[in-house]
Amino acid sequence: MYLNELIQIDKNIARSVNLERDASNIDQIRRFQLTQMARKVLDRFIGALEGNSERAWSLTGPFGTGKSSFCNFLFALCSGPKSLMRKAAFENFEQTDPLLFQRFANARKEMGKKGLFHLRAVSRYESLNETLLRSLEEAFEKNKTVEAADIRRRIVTLKKESFVKTADVMDLLEKSTKITRKKLLIVVDEFGKNLEFMAHNPSKGDIFILQSLAECNFSYLWVCLHQAFGDYASGLSQIQRNEWQKIQGRFDDISYLEPPTHVVNLILKAMRKNPEFGNKIEERLDKWAEVQADLMKNIKIRGISDLDRKTIKQLYPFSPLSAVVLGELSYRFAQNDRTIFSFLSSETHQALSGYLSKYSIDSESPVPFLGLDWLYDYFCEITSQIHGDRSTTQRWIEIQSLIGGFENNGALELKLLKTIGVLNLLSNVPGIKASLEIIKTAMGAGFNEKEK
Repeated sequence: MYLNELIQIDKNIARSVNLERDASNIDQIRRFQLTQMARKVLDRFIGALEGNSERAWSLTGPFGTGKSSFCNFLFALCSGPKSLMRKAAFENFEQTDPLLFQRFANARKEMGKKGLFHLRAVSRYESLNETLLRSLEEAFEKNKTVEAADIRRRIVTLKKESFVKTADVMDLLEKSTKITRKKLLIVVDEFGKNLEFMAHNPSKGDIFILQSLAECNFSYLWVCLHQAFGDYASGLSQIQRNEWQKIQGRFDDISYLEPPTHVVNLILKAMRKNPEFGNKIEERLDKWAEVQADLMKNIKIRGISDLDRKTIKQLYPFSPLSAVVLGELSYRFAQNDRTIFSFLSSETHQALSGYLSKYSIDSESPVPFLGLDWLYDYFCEITSQIHGDRSTTQRWIEIQSLIGGFENNGALELKLLKTIGVLNLLSNVPGIKASLEIIKTAMGAGFNEKEK
């Protein structure tokens, strides 16, 4: 039995979230993982509903860390009582963390029965005022009331002006709360594009609307960034940079970055085992998981050293070590969760699907499992996506060059070299090093793979 008959992959996990496109994507809300980071951020928001002074947050993190997915889930939580999106988000939240959910349910009264009025703003290279006008226009697009029509007419007029004033935008935002009888939930995704525009065009981009929104009592503001406010202001004068820093001080800045070990949960969510594969295969996987658990006993890597046998079995064909290495490589050399999702769902021959179609499992041969050599080949294949600082990128190139000189050696020797190369690349990760014990664990302690 080839492994692709035993294991199915949920292809939907790879689809990145767009706040505008996925406004009604209920499956995304059901699949959303309330990780430790997501719950930490929700705790901050609940605190604001409970009376804390914070009303503006910035989520800062590199591409692919799940900022947009979190904000889409937040919109669902803050929807009206008849919303199916809200129902799905509530069920997900309550099942994952009942105590935090109860806090949210109690604090939600601050929103009112109708929830919050949603402004989904995906930035372009333009002033923030223009981005907010566009999102407000889209939010009122289906509202047929006379008041909403007046809002839309004013927006059309303002968009024709060479410079959109902050006072005009704030006036429209406040009027929208009176029309809808709801406070605002504003999310500005890809906010760095606005900051870049404002840095290059200080006379056309009014950053002070951020201060106005952070201080008003009718909105909750979230912005998503790939780097800190100040990093976008390198071309400004010292006085201008000081002003930017003051504005940033109005925000509760949260570094939105999951630990690489959360890849274990992503893998478990993505894979489904075929229940019809039979008791003999089940017994073999039980034995394999037992061996893996024994191999991991003396290896101390945060997040995987204490995995039980049941979880290790569910991870198959990943070993605990290959699972965490996938996370670390994606974090250090690629695009975080986005690369993990691509590896899990891509149809390329070097991704997970290629492994599942190449290797088989039966009642006699040793159990194959996805090793560090397979991950090495995948990351070499996506080398155009390799990111990182100069020193880490240089290390990758050096190791790739060294291993390339042994391509004509035997398969086992080449697998060993790639395994050692990956361990050396991650030698600054606590618990990971190219020691004999970890190499034996990575290689499978005597287990050989059966290829097609």
